[in-house]
Amino acid sequence: MKNIKKYKNIYVLFLLFVVACNNDDNKVQINPYDPQIPVTFDSFLPDSGGIASKMVLLGKNFGNDPSLVKVYFNNKKATVVGVAEDLIYVVVPRQPGDLSDISVVIGNDSVICKSKQFKYILSASVSPFAGIVDADGKGGFKDGTIGEAMFESPRFIHCDWENNLFVTDNEKRVRLISPQTDQVITLADHIARPVGGCTSIDGKRVYISAYVWRTSTTDRNVYCFDPDRQWNAYVIPTNIPRDKVDWVSQLAIDEDEILYFGAENGSLFKVDTKTGEWGYLAEGVIRSGDYVYVAYSQKDRRVYIATRDESKIYYFDLRTNEFKFLAGSTKGHNDGPGAEAQFNTPTQIAVDLDGNLIVADRNNHVIRMVRPDGYTSTIAGIPGQTGYMNGAPEKSLFSSPYGVCVSPVDGAIYVCDMNNYRIRKIIIE
Repeated sequence: MKNIKKYKNIYVLFLLFVVACNNDDNKVQINPYDPQIPVTFDSFLPDSGGIASKMVLLGKNFGNDPSLVKVYFNNKKATVVGVAEDLIYVVVPRQPGDLSDISVVIGNDSVICKSKQFKYILSASVSPFAGIVDADGKGGFKDGTIGEAMFESPRFIHCDWENNLFVTDNEKRVRLISPQTDQVITLADHIARPVGGCTSIDGKRVYISAYVWRTSTTDRNVYCFDPDRQWNAYVIPTNIPRDKVDWVSQLAIDEDEILYFGAENGSLFKVDTKTGEWGYLAEGVIRSGDYVYVAYSQKDRRVYIATRDESKIYYFDLRTNEFKFLAGSTKGHNDGPGAEAQFNTPTQIAVDLDGNLIVADRNNHVIRMVRPDGYTSTIAGIPGQTGYMNGAPEKSLFSSPYGVCVSPVDGAIYVCDMNNYRIRKIIIE
């Protein structure tokens, strides 16, 4: 209780400084930053908190101009509310890491608080979003309001900048969930086994592929759903000979509108959506016969690759043209550094707003996060346990989660919980 009162007193003290500084009737003088005097950063209060928590940093020579001050929690920039010479008032940024070094940058001075680290407290929840079941706990096919719609077997999912969700359902249909209209509608039922797609970097268009590419010309198609065409799907030519690609499970796309995907013959491909020109990203780098899921990270220009049966994660670095292992070993469940991590039949993958990989770990019945350095953690679900439970992520239950996507608007994770016939939403702050 004493500590809480101390924190409140510091906040009040800071606010009094700000008021005094802006009141012409007061003569309080707050000195500007002096580049001839070192900046010191001694401590901060409180020691822990979550997103948007208010904090005070304590030190010397911070000055009186918030526009000159930058504060970072690890590499995440915080919002600076105000400065009063030996106090900085900041708001904690979103997910800077479990433990953060806090640094203050003013002019040519950059200092880190060496006395302690800030502990970030996650706030997370799993909630239902769309899909209801019948009296026997089974799904079905029914368009309508989000609260009334039913899904037969939701598999892959994608999200645009309007938070519209595009779901491939039961290897037959592509369906749109529109929060703006509170409707679920069927956009297409003519695509041969629609599989995992991707959303353009500008967040407008969604690309979805047919699964089988080797039997006929009409199967080897990528379909684009564009709001400027009222979501009527049109074909993106690939021009890849039928003997080069067998099956495709998921697409990725970069800022140059180049599509990337893997095939079960072990090679990675690329196609220019504007010209149809195709080529190899890498040949024979994946174990032949495996299902391959891909996602693109604009943050580090990586094409991430998950292999379903091998249950490993790789990436192709577009900057260096190198194919590298990232995480996974034998099938199972284990969190930890790259080669210590275990997955069990990962399917769709997505990249979150911080550049982490989100994985639908289907046969472990959980949702995983893989950092760019390969460290893997479980963010929702109980490993090996099936069921349906919302609430705290560590107590939530899924049944064969097949698809995941990340909202580019707010970072929410959406999950196709296949055997529960529902779309679920995970919020982590």
